[in-house]
Amino acid sequence: SDRVHSILSISLALANDLDNEDSRCLASWMLNGLAEYMGKDICMQFIVPQIKCLADDHSERVRMFTVMNLCEVIRITQSFSELFTVFKRLLLYDSKAVRKCAVKVIIGIFSSIKTIDSSDFSTFLIEILRNISDKDLINDINKQVGPLITLFRDPECVPREILDIYLAMGVSSEADENIVISDIDSKVSKTDEDSQVCNRQGTEEDDQASRDHIEKFGSRKSSATMDIQTKHEE
Repeated sequence: SDRVHSILSISLALANDLDNEDSRCLASWMLNGLAEYMGKDICMQFIVPQIKCLADDHSERVRMFTVMNLCEVIRITQSFSELFTVFKRLLLYDSKAVRKCAVKVIIGIFSSIKTIDSSDFSTFLIEILRNISDKDLINDINKQVGPLITLFRDPECVPREILDIYLAMGVSSEADENIVISDIDSKVSKTDEDSQVCNRQGTEEDDQASRDHIEKFGSRKSSATMDIQTKHEE
């Protein structure tokens, strides 16, 4: 409709407002939301080129907004070759904030894939995991592997390397759990030892107090007996 096209014009104008970072952030959100109403052809002609420009924006915030607003554009266009290149660039971008935003939408992007072979995206992730050295990024991506596996229609379609990553995470978690349990056992053992020491010290102190009490009582008894004998002789 005319209204939708008018909103598209406004979105494109905001996306090209180089003096206002907030305008470009808003544009990325609006363009993603408009994709459903525009259809594939208009998206490919207007929205996809603009998304590519926003993905290369000098502002970190604009890149963050762009990567978080790719899912609908991908779902409508199924433009795997073009938009996944954009996504990969943002996922590996030299900014921890941008990378974290990219990781958060992995499942959403995977869910948006329909006509293409979903294993292509798994291969895409595996290639990224092979090429990156950032341990934090690797751990963040690995956390998405479990939910990712559940989205495959047929378990047999899950790539072996994705399964290996998931199983390795289980082994690692079990090892970490054993370490935690070992630490707890050692702390409990240390607490028991400290408790036994305290109990021994308390027992020794009680025994000493009991002996002192008996000695004092015996001394008083002897003194009283001597007083009675003295009075009796007088």
